Amino acid sequence: MFGPICAEDENILKKSEKRINLLLKTVYINVTVLNISWDIFTIGHRMMNESAVIESYYPFDTNPWPGYLIAFLIEWATCARCGYGHALIDCSVACYYIRAATQLKIVKHHLEHMFDDIKVQRQKRYQYKDLLDRSLNYKFIHCVQRYQNVHRLINTLNIAFNGGIAFQFFSVTACLSFCIYKMSYVDIFSVEFQFAVALVLYYQLQNFLYCYFGNLVENESDLVCTSMYFSDWPSASPRFRRQMLIAMARWARPITPRVSIVPVTMATFETIVRLSYQLYTLLKSRNMTMN
Repeated sequence: MFGPICAEDENILKKSEKRINLLLKTVYINVTVLNISWDIFTIGHRMMNESAVIESYYPFDTNPWPGYLIAFLIEWATCARCGYGHALIDCSVACYYIRAATQLKIVKHHLEHMFDDIKVQRQKRYQYKDLLDRSLNYKFIHCVQRYQNVHRLINTLNIAFNGGIAFQFFSVTACLSFCIYKMSYVDIFSVEFQFAVALVLYYQLQNFLYCYFGNLVENESDLVCTSMYFSDWPSASPRFRRQMLIAMARWARPITPRVSIVPVTMATFETIVRLSYQLYTLLKSRNMTMN
């Protein structure tokens, strides 16, 4: 049901695959840059401060340079594995959302151009296009079934990734709080502040991946209902138009990816960013008052 049935479907699917490849490259480049930044910060901090240590427990002394480098390599391997692993999970969910939005775009295209290839001959009595071409009914049923499969796919994703995405939002929120607390009392031009900003951007990128592409699914689903108005629907028979009205009554309620009761949309991401900024300004003003 998700395969192409015309040349335009193939073009839409190819554009979607290019978008997915660009997303993967962008995310992995960001993770790599952040990993390199962490390496530079850790080594540079030790070179400027001989008393700096790795803030984790090790069964050996990390004060000398050999012990410090061994602990650094262990931390580097752990952070790299966790970073690329989280990025892989985030991109997997985002790619499912992209493919669901692509299928909705295909449904919208078929509905908009359903009556384009049928020409009505000039006669005294008007001829309805769905009566001239009986395949229109099958094409419309195909669009309805394709939409149902997309809705079933999103429901399956909501069930499969509900716990994972919920834990992701919780853990990212906790890490954001620690980074914002660090940013509130260090100098803006310090290396620690810049590294904390890079971490905040990375954590917000994880939330952005879910919310942006989840919002894309909701927008494309919302446009499916109005796409019928852009077709030559007056040329269909009253019976065919009644079928369209029944389907439009269902399509009027868009498909929204959710985590429990929280929608995975840009409105949720906007709330997270706003709360993060409010927390930073609150802690910054408190530290300035205490100083």
